[in-house]
Amino acid sequence: MKELLIFAFVFSFVNAVLEELLWRGTLFQILSHQVSMLYALVITSLAFGLHHIAIGIPFAVAISFSIGGFFFAIIMSRSESVIPSILWHFIINQQRLL
Repeated sequence: MKELLIFAFVFSFVNAVLEELLWRGTLFQILSHQVSMLYALVITSLAFGLHHIAIGIPFAVAISFSIGGFFFAIIMSRSESVIPSILWHFIINQQRLL
């Protein structure tokens, strides 16, 4: 059981860091300099949710992940740092896994 909890913790952390650096830290930042902030929020959030379909997440759940992506993008935009969105993503991952 201890190994499973350690795996869940490490997986949640690595997943949060990598996804936030890719989706908010890179793609959202690039897109928000090219188009309006709202458009960048919507496009990257939808793409974030829908990319989970590739790993077997059902469509309806993937759309709910898009809502999470929108939340993370707003956090990053308002804080002007990807770190708060990484922390929120990690916390939410932990809630799902435990």
